[in-house]
Amino acid sequence: MSQETTINGVLRLVAGVFDNTIPFTLGPNGSISYEGGSLLIPTSIEEPSPEEIPTEFAMFQNYPNPFNPSTTIRYDVPEKAQVTVKIYDLMGREVAELVNDQHTAGAYTIVWNARDFASGVYYYRMTAGDFVSVRKLVLMK
Repeated sequence: MSQETTINGVLRLVAGVFDNTIPFTLGPNGSISYEGGSLLIPTSIEEPSPEEIPTEFAMFQNYPNPFNPSTTIRYDVPEKAQVTVKIYDLMGREVAELVNDQHTAGAYTIVWNARDFASGVYYYRMTAGDFVSVRKLVLMK
């Protein structure tokens, strides 16, 4: 899978670039069986308490930074919004789109696997409504 996928309107998988495919089966009680093992997914999800919902849009510094080959980017969304997170090279060219989706209020994390990119300085940019934030990240191979 190279993007978010919904199965039976229940399971939401967010995936990046993978080297291999893994066949899996959805079982009863929220279980997922796959070649080589299985895992249990909770069958109910509690609504976040008001204290857990962010009060403003924010994008945080990636970690680790510098990184090789992957890094984590965390961002907050205080209300329903269309969110994009894109990676740009030093020349300002878009080299990857990590997120382009409608989000509900919450805290989010994404992982950028830059395995196929050259070492160097990149920028990541989040947009959500009128909010725009840009930060620098460094890929060192």
